[in-house]
Amino acid sequence: MNSGKDKKVFDNSHTEKVGRKFTHDIRSQLSGSLGLLDILLSTDLSDQQKSFIRSIKASNLSLAYTVNGLSDLVQISSGAISSTQTHFSVDKIFRDLLFLFSETVEEKKVSLKFETAQSASEPILADSRRISFILFQLLTNAVNVIDSGDILVTAEVHKSHQTKRASQISDSQIKFSIVCKCNWPSHLKDQATISDFSEKPASELGLIASQILIQNLSHKPFTIKQRKNGLSCLEFSLPINQENQGANKIVPNNSPNAPFLSPEKNKILIADDDPVIRKFVSATLKKRHFVIFSAANGEEAIEIIKRENFDLVICDCRMPVLDGYQTVKNIRSLNLQGFIQPKIIMWSGDNSSREEEKSIEAGANIFFTKPNEAEAIVKIVSSQIDLK
Repeated sequence: MNSGKDKKVFDNSHTEKVGRKFTHDIRSQLSGSLGLLDILLSTDLSDQQKSFIRSIKASNLSLAYTVNGLSDLVQISSGAISSTQTHFSVDKIFRDLLFLFSETVEEKKVSLKFETAQSASEPILADSRRISFILFQLLTNAVNVIDSGDILVTAEVHKSHQTKRASQISDSQIKFSIVCKCNWPSHLKDQATISDFSEKPASELGLIASQILIQNLSHKPFTIKQRKNGLSCLEFSLPINQENQGANKIVPNNSPNAPFLSPEKNKILIADDDPVIRKFVSATLKKRHFVIFSAANGEEAIEIIKRENFDLVICDCRMPVLDGYQTVKNIRSLNLQGFIQPKIIMWSGDNSSREEEKSIEAGANIFFTKPNEAEAIVKIVSSQIDLK
């Protein structure tokens, strides 16, 4: 009889699904809110108003990191944790973290500095969300306990060996170091387990989640080295892929090389049940002279597409009435006189590899995790649309 084991598997699976749904919905709304705050900051505001908005944005960013951590805790506890690789810029992660902690370090009169080695200056393919979460948790601990001096965060890439395919380097690592006068919890050097969540204080749960993520992604724990003058150095490494630049390559979300768009007649349909996301994306693209239509669910999107041809459709994976996957399948099966198949981008607040697989299977050209910056929206669109 395996009823107990089967029940545990069912409970874990159910917990993961419920957790994914809640964190997906929260992340989607946060993405839209953060995007609108960026647009608001670009308008004519007083210095005091801008200060208030930056504080709100920092609070939302902190909440976004916390939600990502909650999602990981759910996956860790259910035994279903997986890694999703995306292109990202290390400098972009560092800028976000500097913005997030700027008020706190100013109040404590300490300095937070970031340095990116030349080897890590190009776009990198790795689990960027997990990297951001781990750095956020470590810096939260460092900023909370440090009384004076600097906190220095560095990043560098170590290439192990080159494969037969010259276009790709495998078994490479990106190493992060945090140097400061900080007494790191001793358990960070040990192997963490699920049981640690119930044994450690709530203030250390984020660090424990980071430990388990490091163990799952790199199979090595954190290393902590003592230096002179009371300084300590915490280091961790994660596997990456570095792809050389080449023809026909999609421009990644955070690449600085994406072209600036100024089209006049490109038509885009946004299908998303979150009104904040629709408003954020519409405002961003209208500012660049796109013609924008929007739909709150898949059924509305299909009706609009039957009347209009579009250059691009941006479709959320999870929507009421008709979800994104079925919506895209229906679009790809349309056979109307004069109808031209559009490029289709699918996105979601959940960046799991399964979401991406289902999106491509449905007929999407590409999948992205929902961005929270106007610049990222423009770069996503620029990777797919033929400008007129």
